[in-house]
This record gives sequence, C-alpha cells and structure tokens, in this order.
Amino acid sequence: MKKRNSFIRICALALVLCLALAFVSCGGGIDRLRADEIARLDVYSEADYTPEDWARLSEIYQNAVDEIESLKNKKDIEAFDHEKVNDEMSKIKTGAQRAAEAKEEAEKALAEAKAAKIAALNNYNKALQQRNALLKMEEEPDATLMELWEQQMAMNGEMLYAKRQAFVSELVPLFQEIYQHISGNQEKVGLHYISHCQRGPLLEVIQRDRFKDRAVGYSLHGMHRDDLEFTIGDYQMKREGSQGKTKSYVIALKLAQFSFLQRTCSNTTPLLLLDDIFDKLDAQRVEAIVQLVSSDSFGQIFITDTNRDHLDQILHRLNGDFRIFEVNNGEIAYV
Repeated sequence: MKKRNSFIRICALALVLCLALAFVSCGGGIDRLRADEIARLDVYSEADYTPEDWARLSEIYQNAVDEIESLKNKKDIEAFDHEKVNDEMSKIKTGAQRAAEAKEEAEKALAEAKAAKIAALNNYNKALQQRNALLKMEEEPDATLMELWEQQMAMNGEMLYAKRQAFVSELVPLFQEIYQHISGNQEKVGLHYISHCQRGPLLEVIQRDRFKDRAVGYSLHGMHRDDLEFTIGDYQMKREGSQGKTKSYVIALKLAQFSFLQRTCSNTTPLLLLDDIFDKLDAQRVEAIVQLVSSDSFGQIFITDTNRDHLDQILHRLNGDFRIFEVNNGEIAYV
C-alpha cells in the first residue's frame, strides 16, 4: 500500500507539472496555475519513497525544466511572464535537487544494509571456524573462550536469519506467480527456508549439543546448516518432480531473482541469459516462457540453443528485434 500511495503521489506531481506546461504553451501564463498546487511539490512526505520512485520523480522534474526552458526561447508566445516562470523554475529545480539527494540517501542506506549483511556473514564464519578449532582439540577447550565464539555465532547468525527470511518472504510470491504462468496453473509449488533459528534462540540451540559437537569435531547447529526446501504440491521436488517440472521450477526461481534484482538495485535491469533451457520442456511451457521474457519488464536477453530450427521457432514468438550469431569451432559469425 505504501508503494502504491507513493506512485499515486508521483503521478499527481506529474499531472501538476503537465498542467503548468499546458497553460504556458497556450499563452495564458503561469499565473493561471494555482500556487498551492505548485507549493505541494515540496510538502509530500518522503518516508515511503523507494529509490525507483525518486528516480522517476527526478525525471519528471527534469523534463518539466527542459520543457519550460524551450518554451521561454519561443518568441511566438505572447504575454509570457518570465519573472513568474523563473520563480516556478527555481521551485522545480529545488525539487529536482531534493529528489536526487533523497535517491542518493536511499541508495546509500541500501549499500550500508548490504555491507552490514556481508560483515555479519564474515563474522559468523570466523566465529564458526574458531569454535570448530576448539572442538577438535584433544584437551578440554577453554569454556569462556568457547562461549565467546558461540555468542558471536548467535548474534551474527540471528542477524543473517532475519535478512534471509525477509528475502525469501519477498521472493516466494514472485516465484510462485512466475511458475503458475509457465505451468499454466497446473501445479502448486513452494519454497521454504529451513533454519536452526526457528528452533529457538540460536545461542541455546548451539550450546545445547556441545557434547555431540565435541564428539564429531565440528558444529552441528547454526546458520551454516540453513537450507531451502523445494516443494511441488505436498511433496519435495527432488522426489516427485519430473525433468520438465524441475526445469520449470529452476527457470521460475531464476526469473524471480531477476525481478527481485530489478526492483532493488537502483532501478537497474540485469542482462538475462537463457542457456539451452528449452530442452525437456513441452511446447506450452516454452511458449509461456517466451511470452514472459518478451514483455517490457525484461531488457536485453541472450538465448542459446543447439537446434537452429527450435531457436527460429522461439525467436518468432518474441516481440522485438533480434540478431542471430552462430558459433562453429570457436568462430563467431553473424547470421
């Protein structure tokens, strides 16, 4: 809901600026635009704006600046109040600067969050390595030192768990929606995050079986034992999934990761490589995948296939331009 409200506000700003340009281009002057509407440009709350919202807002502002600049240079516009237009341009430029600064801050916050996650992972792995070294000792290890490394594992592990759980929670709906499209709503799939953190406070879980850990010489519990469970219907994919269903599952998961990166990486569209993925898939699933990746949501796509006839059929379903390259004995030729 927050993102939708943010989008509505962006659209409202765009509408206000378009009205302003329409009044000016008709020769009526900027004074016909209500001042309170322009003033609202600097009043909206920024709390709910995402980096993508700020990028779009900044683009709206810049387009308005460019349009007004071009209108000022046209001599055929009568009764053009340059002083008022300059005043409104100043407001618009201020808004553009604020949008750019807020976008930069949002991206900085994302980078800091990523850095914190990497630091937590490194600290956890270091603590795990040190605890395992103590577990392998022939003599009884120092209890205080052991507990110190266990506390480090628990603290950083629970931080990682929260990040991973949030990622999986956001990824799963995207993944399921894409799989339903590929399969034609024929199967229901799931993706479940399994972690020792789900058994209780991680420190207690790690310390609970310290005696067993000493016997085997390594840590049996912790974030390094996390796993993902892939299901189709009520069964695990690795036991019940056919080759076609398994391949559909993997493709849907990768496309969901693509969408996630596209939404979270500063409005950047990744490159998509489909490397010989259509083997073992029936015509209906191939058609669904091609229809999906040829939409406006995807950018540049590379498709590889060893069957030229098969590839031609795929490319004819794509909406947009394409080029074909053949690779023979290491030589690349444009077809």
